[in-house]
Amino acid sequence: MLQIPDFSNKPLEVLTIPDFLSSSDISNILEGIKNIEYQKANIETNNHRSSNIKLIPNTDEWDWLRNKIFSQTQIINSENYRFEIFPYQLGSLQYTEYNSSQNDHYNWHLDIGPHTYSHRKISIVIQLSSPEEYEGGILEFNIGNIYNFPKGKGLASFFPSYILHRVTPVTKGIRKSLVIWFEGPHFK
Repeated sequence: MLQIPDFSNKPLEVLTIPDFLSSSDISNILEGIKNIEYQKANIETNNHRSSNIKLIPNTDEWDWLRNKIFSQTQIINSENYRFEIFPYQLGSLQYTEYNSSQNDHYNWHLDIGPHTYSHRKISIVIQLSSPEEYEGGILEFNIGNIYNFPKGKGLASFFPSYILHRVTPVTKGIRKSLVIWFEGPHFK
C-alpha cells in the first residue's frame, strides 16, 4: 500500500511503500551478494560520504528484483512524476552498508549534477535492515523543510533524483540498503 508523507501542502515528491520487499526477498538478496567484493564509497571532500558498497551485476539471476523494481517505478512515474525515462533500463543496483564502527554517513547531496550521472531521473532507496538493527542512519529529505523518513525492513522510498537528501551517521549497528536509479534523457 502506498503511503504519502505529509509535506505540509508542498508538492508531492517522495513516495514510500512499506514492505516493498519481503523478508524472503531480502534474505535472497543478502545471500546472493555474499561473493561480490565490497568497494569503499568514500568521497574525500569534506568527509562527504563514508560507506561500503557492492554493485549487483546485471545478470539473469537478478531479473526478479529488477522486474519488481521496474514495474513499481513505472506505475509511480506515470501517476506522479511523468518523467521521460528509458524503458526497461535501470542504473546499477547498489547494495550499501553504513557501519557505526566507521561513522558511516552520506551528507546532503543530489543524485544528479557535475559529480554524478546527470541523466538520473528517479532515485530509489530500499531498506534491508530492521529498525532495531541500527541507530541513526536516517534518510532525510530537504524540500524546503527537512523531513525524516520512516525506517522499515523492506520499505522503499521513490523520489526525483534532483531532491536534496542525506543519510545521517549510523551511531550503532549496520544499516543495509539497496539504491537504484532510473535514467532518461537530460532534463530540458
